[in-house]
Amino acid sequence: MADIISQAQTVGFDFLIVMSGLGLFLFGINTVGEQLKNIAGNRMKSLIDRYTTNPIKGIFVGIIVTALMQSSSATTALVISLVRSGLMSLGQAIGIFMGSNIGTTVTAILIGFNISRIAPYAIVIGAFMELFAKRQKTLNYARLLIAFGALFFGLSLMGDGLKVLADMPVFTQFATTLSTNKLYSLLLGIFMTMLIQSSSATIGILQTLYGQGILTLNASIPILFGANIGTTITAVLSSIGGTKESKKTAVAHISFNLFGTLLFMLSLPYFTKLVQIGSAYLGLNKLMEIAFAHFIFNVTTTLLLVPFIKQIESFVNLIIKGEDQRELSVETVFEKSIIHESPVMALGVALSGTLEMAENCKGIFKETRCYINTGSRECAKAAQKHEDLVNELNRVLSGYLVDISGHTLNEDNTVYLNFLIYSIKDIERIGDHLLNIVTHFDSIYEQNETISDEGVLELEALMNIIEMLLDELYLVIESPSHYHIDRLYKMEDDINRLEKQARKAFIERLKERVPMGPLVMALYVDILSDFERVGDYSFNVASRLKETILN
Repeated sequence: MADIISQAQTVGFDFLIVMSGLGLFLFGINTVGEQLKNIAGNRMKSLIDRYTTNPIKGIFVGIIVTALMQSSSATTALVISLVRSGLMSLGQAIGIFMGSNIGTTVTAILIGFNISRIAPYAIVIGAFMELFAKRQKTLNYARLLIAFGALFFGLSLMGDGLKVLADMPVFTQFATTLSTNKLYSLLLGIFMTMLIQSSSATIGILQTLYGQGILTLNASIPILFGANIGTTITAVLSSIGGTKESKKTAVAHISFNLFGTLLFMLSLPYFTKLVQIGSAYLGLNKLMEIAFAHFIFNVTTTLLLVPFIKQIESFVNLIIKGEDQRELSVETVFEKSIIHESPVMALGVALSGTLEMAENCKGIFKETRCYINTGSRECAKAAQKHEDLVNELNRVLSGYLVDISGHTLNEDNTVYLNFLIYSIKDIERIGDHLLNIVTHFDSIYEQNETISDEGVLELEALMNIIEMLLDELYLVIESPSHYHIDRLYKMEDDINRLEKQARKAFIERLKERVPMGPLVMALYVDILSDFERVGDYSFNVASRLKETILN
């Protein structure tokens, strides 16, 4: 140890400069991811909302999300959380994992451009932008510039501090060992990535070491492969205590990365030669040479395995047998680990829950109409089940949204969060008013009373509009647009008009002493009022959306 310190002092190695550079680099890479998430916001959320069983689309989603988050580990943890909550299947997750491995090459490619000379300018410009920023969006861009500057300035500092290691006999001996023993290099990449929890950071450090001539390409490429295995530790940690599906997802990720590493380690001399020839042909610098190797490795592995996604699923099912025996509870679906991994993605999950509430309100209405028309108790019971689920969703979603509010969101996402918080209350009240109607008809049917033919026609006219209104409400929340909002406004006007007409006609029937039971006489106006309130609360959701999101 004393010998190493003596050699370091002799060649002028400055540990503080290296660690300062490493700290700035890690700060930069993490902050770039955070700011890109803030800037991308709803676009990244919509990507996850629209993931599909098509593996090609899943790969592209994985590439984009990982490029935005600047961390395949973060993407992995998020995907495991979505699988654990039942919002993503194993097949979908495998496609996204494949894409995330390619997406993580974006950072290496950026580093390969070696733009450290402009890093101080980026920091200065970003600092002035932050100083005078009046809007959240400008602030996000300012912090992104500062983070980019810190990332490249940190790499530059690290490179300046590390280049003297090439003159240290003890380190050159270590580098020679890595060049001749590929297993050591592989293990170094694995443990570095497990420690830092970021393959992008490991590869960034590797680019610096190779760029300064401290490591050879023979030593660097196995370290790169090791980083690809080390990043799977996130999948293992995220699946602990989860469902069988989440454990299967972790195994799928590990299997995919292990296969790629094994394949390329077996053909390492040929791959190294390919990288050297390709880099020379393209005129790449040393930093970009590592990025090139990283890109070819991940793209080739993905292209080889895409046709075998079903077989990978079957293999994983052999390792972890059986399915989850329990039904996913509401609490499981809204798992809070997703909030920690990405509050923006959690907003997407909350949106899914809000749409589920709206869908169940449509179910309450359908069964309420069935009960009004047939008097069947089965319809009344079904309406109650839908209402119970709406109440449960409202309870869990309210807490979930409050938890999201405790995390950093950009201005647009904060507005959207508030929209969801108030909207779920309105949707819950829609369910309450529809079930009130069931309760009113319970009383009417118990006394064997009936509503007049005129009253039945009035209710049918109202229910025809309300059926369309609830469909439109779902679309307003799912795909916000002025078109859907204007349609809902028109329907709400029609409900108000029909309710007033029905109320006036009912009063006329009372004056004319048209025969009706005492409960019908007492409750008919309340039934009309409940239908009218369904329109009011739907209007509240649409108008809030128009004023805050589409303004």
